[in-house]
Amino acid sequence: MTAVRSESLHWKPQPDTDSSNTSTRQQLTMTKKQAIDFVNQWYEAGRPIFTKKALQDLGEQLKSRRTMGDKVTVRGLTGAVFEGTVNLGHHFFSTTFANPVEREYIYLDLAIDYNHAGRLIADIMRYPDGIDIPISELIPLRLTHEVYPFGTKEEIWSSKHAGVTFEKERRAWETKLTKSTTSSGLLAVACPG
Repeated sequence: MTAVRSESLHWKPQPDTDSSNTSTRQQLTMTKKQAIDFVNQWYEAGRPIFTKKALQDLGEQLKSRRTMGDKVTVRGLTGAVFEGTVNLGHHFFSTTFANPVEREYIYLDLAIDYNHAGRLIADIMRYPDGIDIPISELIPLRLTHEVYPFGTKEEIWSSKHAGVTFEKERRAWETKLTKSTTSSGLLAVACPG
C-alpha cells in the first residue's frame, strides 16, 4: 500500500552548540524577501543545498530513532539546529484532496524529504506578504511521517491482505458466474486437461 501523503515533523529550534549564539525571536524569522534572497545567494554561490555528510547523518539517525518520542536533529541553511519528534504509530482523523470524507489515518513510516533551492523558495512564496518566515523553512533535508489509512489488521495491514482479497473476489465472481449460467439454462462442461 502506498502512503496517501507525507507530513513533516514539527521542527523546534535548539540552542546552537557550535557557538555562543543564543536564539532570539528575531533570529528565528526573516522577511519573505530576506529568505528568498538568502536561498538565491546560497545557490548562486555554488554552495550545496544538502551534503552527503548531512544525508548520511540523517540516515544514521533514522536507523536507531524510530520509536514514538525519539528525537532527531537537522541543520538548516542558516546553521540553526532543529529538533523533531518521531511520532510513528500516531492515529488521527483527517481528509485528503482525493477523498473529502473524514477517516482515520496513522503515521506508519519515516522518509527523507529533499528540498532543492526552487522548492525552498516555493515554500517561502506560499506565505502572505508581510508575514515573517520561520527559518525552519530553510531546512533542506527534513524527515516526514508517511501517512497511511488506518484499519484493522485484517482490513489493511495484514501481509495476507492481497491474497485474502483475491480469494474473496474470485469466490464472488465464481458464485455470480454459477448463478448466471444455471439461470440461463446453460450447462458448464469441464474439459479434461
